[in-house]
Amino acid sequence: MKNNRYFPGKSGSPEGSAVFIDNESGGVKAAIGGREYQARGYNRVTAVRQPGSVFKPIAVYGPAMQEKKFRPYSLLEDKEKKAMTAIHQKNYDGQYEGRVTMVDALMKSKNTAAVWTLSQLGIDTSKSYLEKMGIDISDKGLAMALGGLEKGVSPLQIAGAFHTFANEGVYKKAFLHSENHQ
Repeated sequence: MKNNRYFPGKSGSPEGSAVFIDNESGGVKAAIGGREYQARGYNRVTAVRQPGSVFKPIAVYGPAMQEKKFRPYSLLEDKEKKAMTAIHQKNYDGQYEGRVTMVDALMKSKNTAAVWTLSQLGIDTSKSYLEKMGIDISDKGLAMALGGLEKGVSPLQIAGAFHTFANEGVYKKAFLHSENHQ
């Protein structure tokens, strides 16, 4: 991550973070908090930010299926909405299919389908699932379907929540590995 040759054509210093979790134990196998994060004093692994579309599976689609309101091939509404909510709902690519399966909505990152699904599921239901996965947010709007959060979440929290999928639906709080941990 420190080598600029991996970022051709980028001006400035691109940044990022990564968290790798052991699926069996929930322990953090590796994490990187950005370029020179120790010297700069800003660790992107634990810093909160807007998660964007990575939030859709844990805040919307996972809870919708767990509640048995939808299945992977259920049809979701995929239409641009301008005035129904406080957020202008549109897809990144400007394309709308009218109706789209949940699988396609996830693969194509359809914003309108995610917001529509959250409106059907209910914000409180979504938040209860997020809390079970270690994410406690104060947000109460449909923007949370798109990862538009008031305070944001950290990559460590996101990795821990996604670990729930790999652990057959059981959340284990992510922890730092040590040789003595059993």
